[in-house]
Amino acid sequence: MKLVIVCVIAYLLGSIPSGFLVGKMMGIEDIRDHGSGNTGATNTFRVLGAKAGIITFLLDAFKGSLAVLIGRYVGHDTLYEVLAAACVILGHSYTLFLNFKGGKGVATAAGAMLVLSWPVLVINISLWAVIVILTKYVSLASILAIGTAPITSLLLHNDIKIVIFVSVLAILIVIRHKENIKRLLNGTENKITKDFGKKKS
Repeated sequence: MKLVIVCVIAYLLGSIPSGFLVGKMMGIEDIRDHGSGNTGATNTFRVLGAKAGIITFLLDAFKGSLAVLIGRYVGHDTLYEVLAAACVILGHSYTLFLNFKGGKGVATAAGAMLVLSWPVLVINISLWAVIVILTKYVSLASILAIGTAPITSLLLHNDIKIVIFVSVLAILIVIRHKENIKRLLNGTENKITKDFGKKKS
């Protein structure tokens, strides 16, 4: 019963649409009507500027960290932590409050991994940053960084529950990036440019 409660709390926590709420506070009726059409930090960054994007990223990451900490406090077992992490990311990606349409889960996953395994997070954020610098594609960096996370997790952990979680997470996030993958393949994906992160007038 405790496990079910943790999962429900984590899902509801993840469902809080940070980007949507930040957009509302900054005069955008629905952030999903702009840019890539989701509520994640990258789209908020692109549409509303760096400040809004950073705030959204931090809020989304905080949801992930808090959910795992709740799982740890209630269950004192890795199973509670990884299921809390999975449910908070599902809540973020398929939010109850916006007809099950949310973000792509990268920032929330980063927050969850900060508590679950900060070494894995540091290694894969470093990889993400290198790919962004080299290619200017945030989506490509996110896909490759999360795609290699299961290998990093396997090398650093003996706990199979964490390895399984990271592997399932990688699959989910890659699926959430399917439209980005199509645009990457046909050369129409947006790059970071000098105007990226500047609020649109």
